[in-house]
Amino acid sequence: NKKTVYEGEQLSVTLNIHTYEHFQGELMATNMDLGSDFIAHRADLSNVKLMPLEDNPREASSSDKFAWISPLKTGQVSIPPFQFKYKKIGKPKVVEKKSNKIGVSVSFSSIQQEPEEAEAKTAPLKITVLPLPAQNKPKDFTGMVGNYNFKASFDKDSLTLGDAFTLSIQISGDGKPGTITDPKLPDFSDFRSVPPENDIKKKVTGGKVITTKNIRIFLYPKKKGEFEIPAISYNWFNPAKKKYETK
Repeated sequence: NKKTVYEGEQLSVTLNIHTYEHFQGELMATNMDLGSDFIAHRADLSNVKLMPLEDNPREASSSDKFAWISPLKTGQVSIPPFQFKYKKIGKPKVVEKKSNKIGVSVSFSSIQQEPEEAEAKTAPLKITVLPLPAQNKPKDFTGMVGNYNFKASFDKDSLTLGDAFTLSIQISGDGKPGTITDPKLPDFSDFRSVPPENDIKKKVTGGKVITTKNIRIFLYPKKKGEFEIPAISYNWFNPAKKKYETK
């Protein structure tokens, strides 16, 4: 859906298939390699359904998003051709036959068209990947590129010594599919902690892959008193606005 993107920006790859009257089925992908220059989320090809055309029922077509990718380097990158095999009606062949009945030999010919295997492939796709701007780039830049939401909250602000409170962080965005970096956390030296719980999920929504990361950190105060937790922030580069954002 884009020919020029920023490094780490998400774009989608749509697969368009059109079959003609000689198509006999058994369509199968033989090479769907996206190359090594991308992080990718692939759709299930089994969901591709060919629908007859209204003005020509002997032909059919399908158009579906096949993958969502984010380039890992700048410059010119390309997606190799996708390759398929299928069955089609072969060229007409004249077949000679003989019949011998009651001592009479008869020769005749017929024209037959047997199914044969065929191949089709797409053209390679070339994409220009721009580097992220150096101007106004945060010192602790997370590396995320897209449109993100970020929120952090505690489950309580008063507790008994020996009990824990939970810091819950949720980060969600349409950048690299399945990838979200952690935020920079404040100094929790006044607390004892256990390994955090992390959960990452991907979901296709509105034509994009939305990745959501939930982090739960359990903190135990080492002593009595009042503690002030500094603000927790997260940043990303928004390619639509062409600027860095911090929340």
